[in-house]
Amino acid sequence: MADIPERYTHARRQLGARLRTLRETASLTGTQAAERSEMSQPKISKIENAVLLPSVEDVETLLRLYRARAGDREQLLELARSLHATYESTRTVIRREAERAQRQIAAIEAGTDWMRTFELAWVPPLLQAPEYTRRILSAGSRVDEIAAARQERQEALYDEGRRFHFILAENALRVRPGPPAIQRTQLDRITSLSKLPNVRVGVIPADAELTDIPRHGFDIYDEKLVTVSLETSTVTFTEWRQVNRYIELFSGLIKDALWADEARGYIAGLAKSLSPKSPKN
Repeated sequence: MADIPERYTHARRQLGARLRTLRETASLTGTQAAERSEMSQPKISKIENAVLLPSVEDVETLLRLYRARAGDREQLLELARSLHATYESTRTVIRREAERAQRQIAAIEAGTDWMRTFELAWVPPLLQAPEYTRRILSAGSRVDEIAAARQERQEALYDEGRRFHFILAENALRVRPGPPAIQRTQLDRITSLSKLPNVRVGVIPADAELTDIPRHGFDIYDEKLVTVSLETSTVTFTEWRQVNRYIELFSGLIKDALWADEARGYIAGLAKSLSPKSPKN
């Protein structure tokens, strides 16, 4: 499967280039093609430059507009169907890898007495409400399984023999994967969990002056392991100098963050600012 991405990219470029050739043969500009197909001009451009994978229905519409020959129609429609099949297959593999990663992370957490998490971009899994989790996962048949795995991991928070410290940048609290009601529920959940005796949640306001600026989120497991989650994989550090650097980063952020009632008050203010009418704040 190692060569699938390269073949997939080449096929997308081929589809876009042939659609552009057919448009030019039909003596249509991109703007004219957009108007007559009821698509936007940027969409036509993205399809032709392989930035956007068109739906099979979009390809059918353009082929009719360009009056493509029967042979071209059959070939390009089959190419579009094949591209979508490859895309869905790749997404399935990624979803399965994500579920496996959840189990691996849960195993690491199970052997950890003190977990420290800093997050810049989103609410970390151990603090996520169920609907928030579903919204941030790609749609698919395994979403519920991955969401359930994350909820199962959260049971560790109720083990008073272990400590969990979270520091969240304001942006992580503001990123909203759904309607305001979902975000309010998520913020309420963070506030509730922050009251557990072994859980501390700190918030770094957007206008805070930081003593040290992390470039990404990270998790520290005791003083022996650090993980950094990327889009398609998780990087693990065990070398003591690297682990110690992240511990230093977290220690500096502790001084910059709001804690306890002050943090909960800040979160409550963010929740109150969410408008039930507007999709954006």
